[in-house]
Amino acid sequence: MGDGTLRIWNVKAGTEAGTLTGHQGAVYACTYSPDGSSIVSGAEDGTLKIWDAEAGEETATLVGHSAGVVACAYSPCGQRIASTAVDELKMWDTATSTEVYTKSTSFRRPVACSFSPDGRYIIAAE
Repeated sequence: MGDGTLRIWNVKAGTEAGTLTGHQGAVYACTYSPDGSSIVSGAEDGTLKIWDAEAGEETATLVGHSAGVVACAYSPCGQRIASTAVDELKMWDTATSTEVYTKSTSFRRPVACSFSPDGRYIIAAE
């Protein structure tokens, strides 16, 4: 939408179940944690936000990307978040909301990232 809003939909009913607001600008990525308790979203302003999925409240803002976040993923254990922007992949610790590391990439247009089922690897696509 470009307005920094995420919309939650009831799959069975096909109706809107809630909204999350707080990003400054377009939201490009979002996903639920493996246990469904939280949501992470990434936006054009280079931030990620972590949300309490049930309460619909923001619990943390992760700042560090110099360009828009276009993809994000929770690790299978839910303890890490990977995020990609134009020229980097970042890893975040969910317990402390801090950056674990940054890896420069040769991405021209990253579009997706995901953890392997065992959490040992991350795959990113452009």
